[in-house]
Amino acid sequence: MKKKSSEKKRHVVAWINKAEWDQVMDQLYSKDPSLQRFALNRISAWKARYASSTPVAVDCTADLVRCQVLDRVGQLDADDLVLLYGAALVRFVNLITERQQGKIARPLRRLAGNLNIPEWVVNLRHDFTHRRLPTLKWCRKGCKVVLEWLQQEYWSRQLGGEDGPFADLNWLLAEIKQFALESSGLLIDVMVEDGFLVPTPEQLQTLGCDCGDTSCPAEPRLPQVFLRFWLSLLKTLNSPAFIHLLLEKLFTELKLLTGEPNDHRMFYIAAWISELISCNGKKFAYHFETKVQKKARMRECIFVNRIQMRWQQLLAVCLEAACVSTPHLLRVDPE
Repeated sequence: MKKKSSEKKRHVVAWINKAEWDQVMDQLYSKDPSLQRFALNRISAWKARYASSTPVAVDCTADLVRCQVLDRVGQLDADDLVLLYGAALVRFVNLITERQQGKIARPLRRLAGNLNIPEWVVNLRHDFTHRRLPTLKWCRKGCKVVLEWLQQEYWSRQLGGEDGPFADLNWLLAEIKQFALESSGLLIDVMVEDGFLVPTPEQLQTLGCDCGDTSCPAEPRLPQVFLRFWLSLLKTLNSPAFIHLLLEKLFTELKLLTGEPNDHRMFYIAAWISELISCNGKKFAYHFETKVQKKARMRECIFVNRIQMRWQQLLAVCLEAACVSTPHLLRVDPE
């Protein structure tokens, strides 16, 4: 069956989502050289993924912004900057108009005019290639105008239909996942602090949770609303190594709390341990559920697939961190 002509073609891109695209665009068009450098590094990563298929507009933007960065930090003299700007501007005019050329060569001014590129920019390119080099002032002006054209005609038009809030969330989760690969221990240290996996009363109130849910420390259970709040991140970080490190850290924190009058923190530390262990159940426990039931359960579950736990090590640290919740944790059935 032929696809409908109105169906949109899908393209593989190097950026994660609209949020990353927007962030790189904002940094490129900032006047902060450090932010611009960060954006240029991102584009270098895109180019590594794209190989030789990097969009021309992205390449040209990076060339021009690199000129601005070197100009602003004052590392080059005026003559060197003119040559650098010149190469970027010549490359822009040539590459952007290249697709407009047919078998018979047409004047660049006409092609540029069709694309709403100012004629004087083409003249500037002509001066660089055939005449006396323009002044640095005109180079900077040309760079500014061309970057504005690229922003309006290319950057601002990409991925226009993607949902902004969800794009931001997806980008943030991807950033955290990358950070976890590089510094999992540091990330876990932050996660177990108050205000994160251990919510403050104000956070619970904002989520609409009952602050009195901690009244049963012998059988700690996470409020479902609070668990859902963390599910997206925990599913993103769901690897055997990370989950085991997180469990060990939680048991360590539980041990430190023994004898301290902090029932709230102890409750949530123990509740997370219970949740991480119990949700890693075997599939046969849900053998008779329907597809609808399974879909609903998976939305509330950290683990899509069962992961292998280091049970002997976890049992040892659990016994070392004996507290009022320990009998419950020992009874939690991971099978």
